[in-house]
Amino acid sequence: MKHLMIASYRPSRTDNENVIRMLCEHYPKCFFEEAKQRRPLKRDIAADIVRDDDFAVAPEMITAALDWYKSHVGYDYATTIAGSKRIDMHGREVGTVTEQEAMSAKKRIDEFNEKRNEQRTVQSPVRVLGEMHARGQISDCAVKKLDAPMSQTPRIKAASAP
Repeated sequence: MKHLMIASYRPSRTDNENVIRMLCEHYPKCFFEEAKQRRPLKRDIAADIVRDDDFAVAPEMITAALDWYKSHVGYDYATTIAGSKRIDMHGREVGTVTEQEAMSAKKRIDEFNEKRNEQRTVQSPVRVLGEMHARGQISDCAVKKLDAPMSQTPRIKAASAP
């Protein structure tokens, strides 16, 4: 079967997700949509999948989807233990994760967590509003409402009817 290659086409996230879904259906012992179930894949598994005539997807799409699949932090967690077994497209153990690969995966996880923590700090509502005020995007009045202490007046519940 011949595949048409479009030189400047870059698969979208949706394209990658669709190919991954197809891989999960076609190779259920190898590919998993749930990140916690992912396992280390055989090196150069893309070549095996491209050669499989029963899986008719363009090689470029397979490669892009596999790169996307392996870039997920869930896949990194699966490769953090040196000696973990790698699997082929049928779920058979065919190799192991090296110490270097495990260290690289741990480094990527640390970078991911660091970036996520930075984003949480940067996106603090108080910080965002303070920056918006500094740029003149919200008034002094709106900022004063943020700084106002919480009302100390006790709330009284309405009496229920007997």
